Amino acid sequence: MAAGQFRKATAVVSLAATSSAVNNPAQASSATFAVEEAEASLDDESGKIELRVDLAVAAGGSSSAVINAVAFQVTTLARMQQA
Repeated sequence: MAAGQFRKATAVVSLAATSSAVNNPAQASSATFAVEEAEASLDDESGKIELRVDLAVAAGGSSSAVINAVAFQVTTLARMQQA
């Protein structure tokens, strides 16, 4: 993208794969997963679109939890150059 063309970027992020395990079935357990924030913007130094994502995972009791993969889509709005 040429200098001055970038106008705006939006990002959509979802959890694509998660896993959790109960280590001791006799104890209560829980697991929660969340996409807390997703933001796309132009990195001035590299001139590339940068995606930043804040994810959260919590495991309670005798459980463990992992976010294995995320899926994302970034849409960029740019000014067209006139011919």
